[in-house]
Amino acid sequence: MIKHVFFDLGLTLIKNNLPESFHSCIERAGYTFSLEDVKLAYHLANKEYMKNHPGKLGNKSENSLSGYLSAIAKFLQGVSLDQTFFKEHLSDFRSVSWVPYTWTFPTLKVLQDQGIDVGLISNWDFGCRTILSQTKLDMFLDPIVISSEVQIEKPDKRIFEHAIKCKDWKSEECLYVGDNYYDDVLGAAQIGMHSCLLNFVGIAGIEELNHPYILSSIQTIPSLIGQGIFDHDHVL
Repeated sequence: MIKHVFFDLGLTLIKNNLPESFHSCIERAGYTFSLEDVKLAYHLANKEYMKNHPGKLGNKSENSLSGYLSAIAKFLQGVSLDQTFFKEHLSDFRSVSWVPYTWTFPTLKVLQDQGIDVGLISNWDFGCRTILSQTKLDMFLDPIVISSEVQIEKPDKRIFEHAIKCKDWKSEECLYVGDNYYDDVLGAAQIGMHSCLLNFVGIAGIEELNHPYILSSIQTIPSLIGQGIFDHDHVL
């Protein structure tokens, strides 16, 4: 029986304006693409980058960020911009803003009304607490476990172990929800947690995966828990 739900943060509870910033940047370089094209490229690059570089996006280093932006460009046919170009424009992306999805707070409230505890396990730098405070998410999440603070990054099983020890919870009574199969699903499975994988565009970018619970948002999680579908589910 699921009694506790841990969430990832970026692209799970909150979204950013990086596609819009990226769109403006490549327009200045002379390329013309629709914002929707850029959003899809962002999604596909996100999936590929997380698969090939597990845990790397959490440190927000210059190399990881510029490499990530180069990966987005790769998914836009005809764009020839490399990592060097994006290093020169990192200031355009350092101030990326984060806001909750429209369904984030209503879903967290429903879970709490069901008596489900909600916590956070996130690969993030030391700016995470500021974002949580600005978005008011810190009022809903307990425990809050951030990689930069505990010096362990997903998919290392120790960060998941640390999170459940904070509250003396049992791993088999926990559900982890995130958008990264390799960091989130595989990481949580190491200690026996159940998981849901978020993918906002059908199975685009994760065609190779076969996970029983691929969701377009967190909105259906309270219903899934209420139906007891995880009660007899086998963790990967």
